[in-house]
Amino acid sequence: MAQTINSARAQWGLNGKASPTRTNVAGDNTLGVALSATLFGTADVLYSFEVVAGSGSDVVTLTLSTGQVTTSGSPTVTNAGKDQEGNTLPATARVYGVLIECITAQACVVAGTWGKVQSSDLDVAGERILYTHDSGDTGVSTTVTLTFSGTGGKHRVTVLGKTS
Repeated sequence: MAQTINSARAQWGLNGKASPTRTNVAGDNTLGVALSATLFGTADVLYSFEVVAGSGSDVVTLTLSTGQVTTSGSPTVTNAGKDQEGNTLPATARVYGVLIECITAQACVVAGTWGKVQSSDLDVAGERILYTHDSGDTGVSTTVTLTFSGTGGKHRVTVLGKTS
């Protein structure tokens, strides 16, 4: 079932102010990118699930078109395949964004056939990968794969998309 989603957005930015101390240089300099946002007013699919690695060879695969998760090994997956109300996820025709976060440190390689990221390590608590597509990526038959090399690592995956 499609959801009613308000204020769907992706936000990012990285900047700071530097106070130069060189001779004849005055004022603060701001470097980087200010907080930016992309709004997704037509989004009607939003879900998130968490994975805790149970062994050093766990693999978790998310199919973006269905929201369904398959596993190998002994990971614990919480809230997969359901929206925030516990409803089965509808078919997703386009994906606006995928956010993968490392919650508890443990080596995890994120890969798959989605977006621009082919493979990336997330192994320190607080690390994140955010992929957004302003008009929605229609290659939703693709997958996101998390492969763990130890136990106890916890990662969260959040997906925002649209049914048509």
